[in-house]
Amino acid sequence: MVDSISAIKYAKVNIIRDETGFPLSFKTEGDFPRYGNDDDRADEIAVWLLKTFMNMIRRHHTYRNSEPTTSILTITSNVVYGKYTSNMPDGRPGRCTASPGCQPVVWCREECLLASLNSVAKLPYEYALDGISNTQTISPSTLGHTQDEQVETRSRDGRLFRSRRTPPERERLWRRQADRRHGAPSRKKSTPTSRSASVVTPSSSST
Repeated sequence: MVDSISAIKYAKVNIIRDETGFPLSFKTEGDFPRYGNDDDRADEIAVWLLKTFMNMIRRHHTYRNSEPTTSILTITSNVVYGKYTSNMPDGRPGRCTASPGCQPVVWCREECLLASLNSVAKLPYEYALDGISNTQTISPSTLGHTQDEQVETRSRDGRLFRSRRTPPERERLWRRQADRRHGAPSRKKSTPTSRSASVVTPSSSST
């Protein structure tokens, strides 16, 4: 939605209609800023859209004078929403899966992941008190160019916890998770293998 408004504002959009005048597609000429690239021109449209929507909702009386809220997330509804949405001015083809949250779809992101996070951070939370979803897919190569560099990291009690799983161990873990999700019969348990882990604090180094 934000990119389509941006295309109308900054580029030239022509509507392609059928013989009855029904709009079928769009022909967009020129460049325009896209949401998710830390570009204020597009990000301000996202903020305006959220505020405008909520201000319109707040004008109406609510049951028991409750406070209306909204969320910027779709969970799995983005698949259905995209299936029944036609072509859009930003170049998005019809029946294409919509973004699963407030982050841009991957093919619209021109900058790095940090730029995408910066765009999302500009959305005012007080206008989306039900939550703002930011779903990101990161390939293993993003974590490092070699297997040694692709270390699983996460924050735990202010410290950096590193789990040294070898690629075969990670593959077995993913297979077990997939089996549980899809109801596959469980495999015979194998002899557990040892796994080393280290906790890294700012004052110490990994062992």
